[in-house]
Amino acid sequence: AAISSNNGVAIATVTGSDSLSVAPVADGTATITVTARDPNEGAVSTTFIFTVEKPVIQLPPVVSAPIPNQVLVEGGSVFTFDLLSPLAEVFTDPNADVLTLTASSSDDLIATAAIAGSMLTVTPIKDGIATITVTADDGNQGVVSTSFEVDVESTDQTLEYTLGQGWQLISLPVTPPDLSLATLFPEAISAFRWTELYEQVDTLNPCEGFWVHLTSQGTFTMTGPVVETCSNDVAVGWNIIGTPWTGSDFTEIGESPADIMISAF
Repeated sequence: AAISSNNGVAIATVTGSDSLSVAPVADGTATITVTARDPNEGAVSTTFIFTVEKPVIQLPPVVSAPIPNQVLVEGGSVFTFDLLSPLAEVFTDPNADVLTLTASSSDDLIATAAIAGSMLTVTPIKDGIATITVTADDGNQGVVSTSFEVDVESTDQTLEYTLGQGWQLISLPVTPPDLSLATLFPEAISAFRWTELYEQVDTLNPCEGFWVHLTSQGTFTMTGPVVETCSNDVAVGWNIIGTPWTGSDFTEIGESPADIMISAF
């Protein structure tokens, strides 16, 4: 025979002579007592605890803190974000399931997305806008996604030179895709650089200074990545050098060896 201490939690029955059945009724705990008797009125009993838990309702993960849109610089620093950080948890799961995280970019030529553990890394590639989609899967058919935009800005700057007719001393603080004299200054007759003597050139390189001879005055536009710094080997005597995008104050130019510059004009 079998008996439950609480039929509101579980009902115990014995079928035949040796088949015990315990039916759950509601969440809680009941003590099940099973007794065996022999024809000579001998009896022995054993007990065990039977626990009934509430049924688990499987719920999908939720987006608790969307990732804001980001502005990155072409070829610059990556954007990293811990998706499960307690301080800014992007996803939470009501059932405390372990989440599998994935990420994708709408355009890998603009920005790429990758996940290691819970850390999202977005790498800017080139100028443009890409949508980054991050997905959490609880392994129980519960899937949720969130998206944000990454605006990758170009490092290119546009420079306008307004120059008069005749000889002009210039340098390039940006690096256009075409450095030919004919493209940069269509009105130019010739260009020269100084390397202990004047040398005629048809290509103008950043960080160098050039005399350019123009047939007429005009405004010349060039676009490209800015020249961040310049490093020049110089000779004894006069040199013509270029400057980076931010320019250079004479007192801020580094010298090796020290104190070799006398003056600048």
